[in-house]
Amino acid sequence: MCSALVVVAESSRARIFEMQNPNSPLTEVRDMVHPESRAHAQDLTSDLPGRTFDRRGQGRHAMEVPMDVKEQESILFAEQLADFINAECSDRKADRLYIAAAPHFLGLLRKKLGEEAKRHIVRQIDKNLVTLAEAEIRRHLF
Repeated sequence: MCSALVVVAESSRARIFEMQNPNSPLTEVRDMVHPESRAHAQDLTSDLPGRTFDRRGQGRHAMEVPMDVKEQESILFAEQLADFINAECSDRKADRLYIAAAPHFLGLLRKKLGEEAKRHIVRQIDKNLVTLAEAEIRRHLF
């Protein structure tokens, strides 16, 4: 059992660390990658939006896509990451949670976290630290 879970994330990657106490080293236990979030929007859609006629008159236009495809992929990745965090917190594997994530992704992740996981949050930083070394991550969090 680890005492704390440290999550650093952005819309296409999350690194998860464990640590016993704030002075112990961070041990990376998982590196989650979501390549679809890095893809270009046109690569994620199969074709152009459909076309429709106006209710009145002869006008014809493209139907609007309800949500940006890249945003959908970010939400999907936030759900996957939240599922992992929720499981770790509900199974009592971690009693403290530290999160550092890119601002927009942090908002998506917060919406997906369960109440149990939210109670374990000790610190949140709206900053993308995912590419930094463990020592740099530690400097930002502690």
